[in-house]
Amino acid sequence: MSIRRFSFFCILTFCTTWLNAQTIEYNKSKYSITSDSTVSLLSFEMNEKNPNKDTLIPDSIVVHKRRCYKVTRIEQTAFKSNAAKTHLYLSNVKELILPSSLTEISSNTFDGKFNNLKSISINAKLKHIGNNAFVNLPSLTEVSINGGTQIDEWSFSSNPSLSHVALDTCIQIIGKNSFYNCTRLKIINLSA
Repeated sequence: MSIRRFSFFCILTFCTTWLNAQTIEYNKSKYSITSDSTVSLLSFEMNEKNPNKDTLIPDSIVVHKRRCYKVTRIEQTAFKSNAAKTHLYLSNVKELILPSSLTEISSNTFDGKFNNLKSISINAKLKHIGNNAFVNLPSLTEVSINGGTQIDEWSFSSNPSLSHVALDTCIQIIGKNSFYNCTRLKIINLSA
């Protein structure tokens, strides 16, 4: 019986240590290491000492004895903070330029968190935008996606002010209702 308890304790300790080692903090935000050179943003926190306040999500972070990790994914939990300063900061962001290293945006990531956001610019290596990623953004008027291959269902729905969308021609899949209830949107421009 005591051997089983000891084995369970060792396994539990190993798993906890392993999980904690996979999560790192940079400028108060939390990231998950996904490979030797990439991370995903788990939770964003406002940091008044951040040297570049104009960049919400950096292209890369440097931690662990100068080791550089590219930010390739934004998780669903990234902007679910309970901190009042973070909520205030997010509600006042007007322009969102996402890093060129980004390959994936999870479902429900920006759902209703950015009340004054007017434009979104997504560049380069993006491959996937999850369901409901950018919904309920009442001030959003412009979206520009330069890259990417897939936009899931309902990704930009319920954005009543959205009037201009520019998409790269390399996008292969646009899910149903991706722009549902975007009442001011009349034309989607496709560029090469």
